[in-house]
Amino acid sequence: MLSKIAQFKQTENDLRQALLAVGSYKTLDTITVSDLVKQAQVSRGTFYLHHQDKPTFVATLEDEMLERFDQIITAQLPLLIRAKDDEQAVTKLITAVFEYVASQQQLCCFLFGEHGDATLLVRIHKLFTNRISGLFLSGQKGQANIPLEYAIRHVASSILNFMVIWLSEHPNMTATNATQLMLKFMRVPTMQLLKQDQ
Repeated sequence: MLSKIAQFKQTENDLRQALLAVGSYKTLDTITVSDLVKQAQVSRGTFYLHHQDKPTFVATLEDEMLERFDQIITAQLPLLIRAKDDEQAVTKLITAVFEYVASQQQLCCFLFGEHGDATLLVRIHKLFTNRISGLFLSGQKGQANIPLEYAIRHVASSILNFMVIWLSEHPNMTATNATQLMLKFMRVPTMQLLKQDQ
């Protein structure tokens, strides 16, 4: 017999898996508590012991994801600030972010996708922008003759857009391969990306 803690964790996992299963054919906005409990094979009472309502349940999942992104980036920032080799430090940061995304692939695919929550992408973009801004405020200087605010938002948008394309178009790509491809994009000037070999 499972302990109460183990039962709680099992129910949370069952509800999460139910959200992903129902989300394969319904949008987040149209998913109901009834859909979740039916799919998870738990009672409504059990659901309400865990969460106030569906929005609170989804907010918990999204907040956990944002917190984990924040932890990953915050852990890598000292390396970026002290780095003699910027590319190696950036590689470690992107690898850590992409490994987390790969570990949460189903949830990310759903929440970032057309059935998910577009506001989550805005919140992640804001987090990335704030953390990258913090890096520059810690003494790093921009190299290009571009206003720093534009450069920071461009980098944050590039990483986030790449993640969305990776998950939706190439879900079998490994985190390592995704990191390598992202770094290739970062090395090539934007105007060169669309030029074809002659």
